Amino acid sequence: MRKELAVPLIALLGGAAGFFLRWWELSSAFETDTGLHIPGSPATLALIVLTAAVALILALACRGTHRNFSGGYDQAFAALRNANITLGDIGEIAESVPLDDGITIGYRSVMGVDIPTIHLEKRPLELSYGLYDSNSQLDYAFLCFQKVKEITVTLAEIENAAAGLSDAIVKTQRRANALKNVVIPNLESTVKYISDSLDEKDREEFSRLKVIKAQKSTKAKRKAAGKAQPDSEVC
Repeated sequence: MRKELAVPLIALLGGAAGFFLRWWELSSAFETDTGLHIPGSPATLALIVLTAAVALILALACRGTHRNFSGGYDQAFAALRNANITLGDIGEIAESVPLDDGITIGYRSVMGVDIPTIHLEKRPLELSYGLYDSNSQLDYAFLCFQKVKEITVTLAEIENAAAGLSDAIVKTQRRANALKNVVIPNLESTVKYISDSLDEKDREEFSRLKVIKAQKSTKAKRKAAGKAQPDSEVC
């Protein structure tokens, strides 16, 4: 797999795994009553290990990439400087190079995130300037900037992919924070309110039943006393 595809994919998978581990940590690594962190919780340790592993994998995957990109630009501008020194101002020659319209932009979805793809059509090199007014330094600069064009396309694709993934991670983090700080506390408050209301209704019902039972008992005693009084008069 190419680095420009592997690096965003690794970052996205790592972010998804980190989101679930963070959710696990929020649900199990804090005390319910005080909200304090529980030392040595498995979720926290797993999150730390995942972060270190993803950082190491990304560092290994990106190793050498920046050096090659930087070297390509440095080499191209050094060649351009040498061409300017040997030929003078080459602005008119540079204007004769036609614009490259072989770049196409598309999108691919990686776990719901739209990642841009940039494709540069490879065409055979054709000199657009005459050999009389040029030299080998200009030809070398022309070849170097052809490589720089490919590097720029790759960098643009990686940068836009990283920006898209970064935005997705920020949105996910905001949603997680909203769940932790707003939604879950509101739901817990609602559950507590409903529970308290039901308990209050149970207490009211219990009190009402006691009153009804006491009234029935009083009526039964009065009725029994009323029946006993005529019997005593007869005797």
